[in-house]
Amino acid sequence: MKINDLYRRDGNLVYIKQPRFEELNYVKKLWCDYETMKEIGGVFSFQEDKWESFYKKMVMPTDGKNFYCLVFNKQDIPVGEVSFHGYDSATKIARFNLKIENSHRGNGYGSEATRLILEYFFYEFGGLVMMDTVSSKKAQESFVKLGFEAVARHGNDITFKLTKEKFLIGERCENKNVSIIVLEGVDLLSVSGPIEIFSLANKIYKRNVFSINTVGVEEGEVKTSSSFTISSNISFKDSDCPNILIIPSGKYDGDILSNQDLVEFLKRCYYKCEMVLVIDSGIMMLAKSDLIKDMPVAVHSKLRSEILDMCPNLKIVNKSIVDNGRIMIGSSIMSSLDISLNAIKKLLGEEKVLEIMNYMENK
Repeated sequence: MKINDLYRRDGNLVYIKQPRFEELNYVKKLWCDYETMKEIGGVFSFQEDKWESFYKKMVMPTDGKNFYCLVFNKQDIPVGEVSFHGYDSATKIARFNLKIENSHRGNGYGSEATRLILEYFFYEFGGLVMMDTVSSKKAQESFVKLGFEAVARHGNDITFKLTKEKFLIGERCENKNVSIIVLEGVDLLSVSGPIEIFSLANKIYKRNVFSINTVGVEEGEVKTSSSFTISSNISFKDSDCPNILIIPSGKYDGDILSNQDLVEFLKRCYYKCEMVLVIDSGIMMLAKSDLIKDMPVAVHSKLRSEILDMCPNLKIVNKSIVDNGRIMIGSSIMSSLDISLNAIKKLLGEEKVLEIMNYMENK
């Protein structure tokens, strides 16, 4: 079975992706591993005659009740599975499942895979409550860290619940460094928009959650595409890797995109950042630095031919914004506001985003 439109969401350590049909061979291996399965009822024989029905039910369901992904590390090696099932469209509740292969445990893969699928469930799929019953103490501790609440206990089994409102708010609102790349020809709006949004978040949250700075080839003034000048606070060479990196749009020539300091900065920080927000032609920086991998991207029509020449296997989707989890890409300058708000929603919650939008509308 050949399926082209497979979901993927990236984190720092792992990414989750709906499997191709032939990748069910890994599921067969996973479910037959005794050390992996011993705490959840033992090994399960997953022969090929069962693959098609499983794929139709879990990976490509027609009833919208199930969602299934494999978990891959950054070396593109499958390390486990994560899914939800039994979604009730009336209550918007689903049940959670996670299995990390025993030989890959202890690396933080499970926690991040959980966060990635919860982001999808709450912010894209439209779910409101995720539940699961677990018996192992390690899994129970992980659920508590992620914000789950214990709602029932039977022997060693504890049933946990997480609502959309509580999703990771307490854990992820610590101070974040936000760096915006400013190069010759940068579009002013794609810099000023995110600065305004993150500054408003600080004001509404009543503390400086976001420390915002600009980073460039050198410290000093940079001329924008509209001939205004803005300042780079720090050079690429002197900058630490931020929590959030913003790559703005601009009229960038080949020499700018090939600048060695820029390329080295991107390669040093791209995989270390918690989030990377890419605006319009900013995606050319990632393409030129060979950092766009197998993920869907939003690209303005005027750039598609050029970027496909650089990255022939790139998967372009007809959306204004693509949220891959850690990487968010907008196809126009105006998307700078939306992806900034989306980043804040993940960190501070939907309520704060609504306050920001209300402030902007009534200012």
